Amino acid sequence: MRRWVTLVILVVVVIVGVTWLRNENALNTPNPQPSVTVNGWSSGIGAVSSSDMGFDQQKMSFSATIWNNTNRTVYVTNVRVKLPNSLQNHILSGSTLITVNKSLAPNTTYKIAGQFILDTKGMTKEQIVKLGHIEGFTVNTKS
Repeated sequence: MRRWVTLVILVVVVIVGVTWLRNENALNTPNPQPSVTVNGWSSGIGAVSSSDMGFDQQKMSFSATIWNNTNRTVYVTNVRVKLPNSLQNHILSGSTLITVNKSLAPNTTYKIAGQFILDTKGMTKEQIVKLGHIEGFTVNTKS
């Protein structure tokens, strides 16, 4: 009987210890610094125009929302789209650098959009999809 009591006490001590460590680590986890970021985006790929339904060229369109998550007004100069090399190497027109040149007040958003024309000559739908997708954005600001 005494062994069971000792075992139960040991198990309770281990559970309490693990729970305490988890909570202690949660309290010590630094909060992300407020910044100006892209907090959401969407993209799609399809025919360049409704009259050209071939696969020689495809248009990748995207839109994104820049969010000023700081307590001060920030001037956004531009936003760079991050693409994998597999996709970057197929761009015929369009730029990965979107000029913004806007001041964003604290806790406000601004929408951007853009598009790329991709060289997909000789590729199947599956190969086009495997080129990749937008990986993220870098927001550039000026003080």
